[in-house]
Amino acid sequence: MLDALSEDQLAFLLDRRPLANQSYNFNLENKIVLVTGAGGTVGAELCTQLLKNNVPKLILVEHSELALYEVYESLINLKKNLLDNSTKIFPRLVSILDEKEMSNIFSSFQPNIVYHAAAYKHVHMVEINPRTGIKNNVIGTHITSKLASEFGVEKYVLISSDKAINPISVMGYSKLLSEKVISTFATHSQTKFYIARFGNILGSSGSVLPKLVKQLKAGFPMTISSPDSTRYFMLKSEAISLLIQMINIDGINGTIYCFDMGKAVRILDLAERLHYLLKSDFKTKPEIQYSHLEPYEKIHEESVITKDAKKTENHRIFHIPPYSEARESIEAILWEVSQLTEVY
Repeated sequence: MLDALSEDQLAFLLDRRPLANQSYNFNLENKIVLVTGAGGTVGAELCTQLLKNNVPKLILVEHSELALYEVYESLINLKKNLLDNSTKIFPRLVSILDEKEMSNIFSSFQPNIVYHAAAYKHVHMVEINPRTGIKNNVIGTHITSKLASEFGVEKYVLISSDKAINPISVMGYSKLLSEKVISTFATHSQTKFYIARFGNILGSSGSVLPKLVKQLKAGFPMTISSPDSTRYFMLKSEAISLLIQMINIDGINGTIYCFDMGKAVRILDLAERLHYLLKSDFKTKPEIQYSHLEPYEKIHEESVITKDAKKTENHRIFHIPPYSEARESIEAILWEVSQLTEVY
């Protein structure tokens, strides 16, 4: 049901118009691109757009066999419908924590651009599995950024999160540490490192919109943590377009880039608009139940466009200077990771 919603319908849920599709020169000619987390919401859409831009080689790194199969099949079918598309697609079933196998992939393909989208991002799941979440998010970033530097990758993009701003959750903390890993490598590497910070992708796997749709479909009450809860959302197409444009911005190595996500959306308003949009399927008035906010949840997520953010030549992309404090060593960051213990 969610897949059947158009971009305009999704934008209606956010009470705004979608970002107009514009023609950009992405400068991806002759660029070999590797995407980690290729089967996730961001990774899969990113691969789709890279395929449409006819990159010569596209390497899909994914540790879920099903997710890898689905994104690979989708790309192969799309390629059949694209005229004169010569992109070669290489699916690789591997964990980003497998440094030896990841090294083999970097060595074999010599990618020019790496988009690191692989992460555990479900706040609740990472909160109750902190060591697993931190290991995947932080150590995975360490391994891939180190290999990017060693193998002379031109550009490396970390997909970060608004939850890295003043984090109160383990997931947010893991993203902050990942940003610091990138910042450390950026001080001495020829690879250009970018940190892309944005909020929720509307309809992404494990997010609020699919949950509300499932509850409606099952006839259950829609559950919301608080009537006042707000979040920042982007459409998938908007985020990916800005991600691809971002790497053409000339800035200091390790700069944090953040996307204009519009105004914050009240989750209650989103739920009511969703019911209105689907009212032909669900004729009864929606029942809404409020759960409590967990200690690791914010009632209002912070805007990625913080006070120190400055405009770039793209009016929807802002930049924040790289971390200036002491440029923590990788060893110090990894020591912080080692202090966390699993909660059962």
